[in-house]
Amino acid sequence: MSTEPQSCGREKDRPPAFDFQAAVERLGNDLSLFADLAELFQTDSPPVLAALRAALAAGDARQAERAAHTLKGMAANFDARRAVAAAARIEQLAKAAALATATRELPVLETELARLTTALQDHLRRPNP
Repeated sequence: MSTEPQSCGREKDRPPAFDFQAAVERLGNDLSLFADLAELFQTDSPPVLAALRAALAAGDARQAERAAHTLKGMAANFDARRAVAAAARIEQLAKAAALATATRELPVLETELARLTTALQDHLRRPNP
């Protein structure tokens, strides 16, 4: 893993999926911890996202709020601002029991989590300096 500034999932006309420098600084510049968290995110986020989908489909506002909150925290570890914002929006909507609106917002979160996952995978494949 390189410590040089990188786009970390930047697509044309889109901000990067996450901020590598901010994430590593938050972790005390521990690249090994960053790699461990990235791998953990890739393992743990899909079932939490599935739980969010299931809760929304079942009309379970409390479970949807919890799952969205968990995803928000997981994405925040990487300073993935767009994913954090999308999860926070769904969390707020679920808290207000606005599940139809939360369900309409779900594709935004899914897209941002997919971008984050891809960016993390790409980043982990880069050689160490």
